[in-house]
Amino acid sequence: MNEKTEAIVLHSIKHSDTSTILHLLTEKFGHLAFAVSGIRGKRSRIKASMLMPLTLLEIDFNNNNKFDLQRISDAKLLHTFGAIPFDPARNAIAIFIAEVLHKTQREPNPVPAVFALVKETILKLDDPAIHIGNFHLIFLLRYAAALGFAPLADSYSNGLMFNIADGTFGASTSASNLMLDKEESAALNALCSLSYERGSDITIGRQLKKKITLDLMDFFRLHTNERQEFKSLNVIYELF
Repeated sequence: MNEKTEAIVLHSIKHSDTSTILHLLTEKFGHLAFAVSGIRGKRSRIKASMLMPLTLLEIDFNNNNKFDLQRISDAKLLHTFGAIPFDPARNAIAIFIAEVLHKTQREPNPVPAVFALVKETILKLDDPAIHIGNFHLIFLLRYAAALGFAPLADSYSNGLMFNIADGTFGASTSASNLMLDKEESAALNALCSLSYERGSDITIGRQLKKKITLDLMDFFRLHTNERQEFKSLNVIYELF
């Protein structure tokens, strides 16, 4: 059956000299993989410029559930990047977000809240007026909310610590690798209320930001059963 849907590029990998496997997060069908041939050919519907992580497309394809790889019959850009490709920090965040999505959105099942969030995230990240110092942390927290396991910020009060196992803030009488310390928990709670536009409202030191990022990734691993390493994290640590 011929289908049309918006789609976001998550990952691409060369399959042969003439073909590429393209992983997309689609609005109507969730995560789908496509075999794309002749990307650099003049007649190709998919151009090499469309393979950049988080590129927003509209695609037409024949949806055949019998095959693991679908075929795109037509594609067009829905948004032309103005900042991400030309700003190393924004580009690093885009690669990180795409990797997180690629490794946590495995199934061909649509999650409207996730797609809407990612589309908004792309447009905000590509806006040079948006401060990006805390951008990746705000994304992770909003993504967790879209998946249904966001930290319960209402449970926070001064001095409580965040438990990554149950997503709540509470007191602890013993050390645990599931509990963030008080400083980290306070910063995490402050981040929970931020939009992308308000990302500069709080300042977090480099080492504390790294700790929060590490613990949020453990939070995701625990709640998504995703055990792979996230290769793009090292660049995030270097830049932020």
